[in-house]
Amino acid sequence: MKKLTALLLALTLFFALVLAGCSASNETQEANKTPSNLTPVKVAYFGGGLCDAPFYAAYEKGFFKKNGLDAELVKVDFNTLKEGVATGKVAAVTTSWGSLKAVEQGLNLKVTAGLHAGCVQGVAAKDSPINTPADLKGKRIGVEAIGGQPMTTLIRELTRLGIDPEKDVTWKAYPSPQLQQALEKGEIDAYVTWDPIPEIALQEGKVKRTAGSGGTGLCRPLAAPDGRVGALAPTLFPFPS
Repeated sequence: MKKLTALLLALTLFFALVLAGCSASNETQEANKTPSNLTPVKVAYFGGGLCDAPFYAAYEKGFFKKNGLDAELVKVDFNTLKEGVATGKVAAVTTSWGSLKAVEQGLNLKVTAGLHAGCVQGVAAKDSPINTPADLKGKRIGVEAIGGQPMTTLIRELTRLGIDPEKDVTWKAYPSPQLQQALEKGEIDAYVTWDPIPEIALQEGKVKRTAGSGGTGLCRPLAAPDGRVGALAPTLFPFPS
């Protein structure tokens, strides 16, 4: 009789554990399911830049889901971005105002909301006479790419100051990680590029800031035509006094 009782208790405990395990498994599966009321969207990012950080945070913190979106982050370059937006495969993107040229040429994007100001900084050596963009006339300016976003951003300010960006300055292109080295070698007088390259040099005390798109910098974000997701386009530059 004692053996039978022990067997019944063992069987009861076994099935209790099995049922508990099944219940926990079901709860996990339910938690991993995408609620049917969420709208699937693909959100594009370029990768490697601080401008993408808000999307990463929104994804990890669940902000998309709280706003009714089942977001998938998709890495793109500018060409695949245009294709993705044109075909409806991409719902939104964090991007800069350099994309406005593509909009002017017919890319079906619209401005929705801004996420931050910042990303681009101009710097010069700490002992340089260059303190603001107005001091760049006749100088050699390092950029990551001829025609790239940091260059076109600075061109806008130079033009406003009456400095001809084709005649009054010399542009020299280097990979971003080599810009600080070029400055130290005396190959350029200043450079403008994406963070974190200039910010690291600033924190290390190697340079001084001559221009930046932080502070009250303007933001003009872009997203797909339905406007379901906000995105980013930092434009230009308040300059330090």
